[in-house]
Amino acid sequence: MQTRDNLQNKIDQWHIKHQSSFDFTIYKQFLQKINYLLPEPTDFSIQVDNVDDEIAIIAAQQLVVPISSARFALNAINVRWRSLYDALYVSNVIANKDKTAIDSSYNPVRAQFAVQWANDFLDKTIPSADSSYSQLKSINTQQNKLEFTLANGNHTQLSNIQAFVGITEIILKEYRQNYLATSIAPLNHQVV
Repeated sequence: MQTRDNLQNKIDQWHIKHQSSFDFTIYKQFLQKINYLLPEPTDFSIQVDNVDDEIAIIAAQQLVVPISSARFALNAINVRWRSLYDALYVSNVIANKDKTAIDSSYNPVRAQFAVQWANDFLDKTIPSADSSYSQLKSINTQQNKLEFTLANGNHTQLSNIQAFVGITEIILKEYRQNYLATSIAPLNHQVV
């Protein structure tokens, strides 16, 4: 932290001294002189063992968070995969015209199309044993088991119970050599 503070102090002083004129070349030389900008290193490689495919093979953003915080873990998943509802709502998967047009405010008709598309997608990729995601009232996880409560009061589970990995509030399934993560949000959660 001391090195960081020293560098920041030098940079602040440089900006005060040069506030009337800025020359990028001189500024870059200054940053190199104080070792804020370092020369590019030569190419290198490292060898590691026992790294999950999620990190080693599948390219995407990575965010390390404490697993003890469900909110942080869910945010990390959203950084990696984004919300399916949000992605559908803002993309051209749903026609951007007439009643489903995106404008400056929330469009409930467009949101309903996003929910229907997502339900159809989940019905195909992580189907329940005998219902549609559109019929779900609640989802419960207990003792590493996933149970769906339907609007009619009946209960069901995934058609492939192995698709549930057991992470609280998240269903994971390998799908086309990637993992499909479905996070469970409250039913009154507004899609925006």
